[in-house]
Amino acid sequence: MKGTLIPMSNPLSYDEVHAIVREELAEVLGIETDEVTTAPMSDQGVESLDIVELRRNLESKFRVTFPRSNVLSALADELGGKDRVYDAEGRITKLAESALYQSAFGYTAADFQAGAWPHEVSGATTTAHWASMAPRLLNPSAGQITGDELLVADVREALTQANSVVA
Repeated sequence: MKGTLIPMSNPLSYDEVHAIVREELAEVLGIETDEVTTAPMSDQGVESLDIVELRRNLESKFRVTFPRSNVLSALADELGGKDRVYDAEGRITKLAESALYQSAFGYTAADFQAGAWPHEVSGATTTAHWASMAPRLLNPSAGQITGDELLVADVREALTQANSVVA
């Protein structure tokens, strides 16, 4: 891992965080930083073990804990099962779409929509999504929070909003 540690008391801009994420991914892949594109990480040859290494490098650099889980798993845990997360075919539901869009990863309709396969969600993840989460973990006014705690908080907020629409 290159560079210096990032102190919690010195929040960075999104662009600075994104540059660090790109640098760390380049190191994991053994390529130059300018070879890391804005394309989905899966299109750049990133595999699951690369994601684990990227997460560890970013945790070390930022001194925070990124999620070990994902939004869909956190949503299923909060709901006590997967019935409202996936449809009968195994595709993500409108509720899952909403939770993903409201998550700290900053997903949008341009990334995927309800009806997508779960692997399409993970396949759509970019360095920008990782960079979207980091500032919320680095925000000293929010107190120390782990990535998994942040995912759960976002999922609960999505469920609260979904329930208020139904009510």
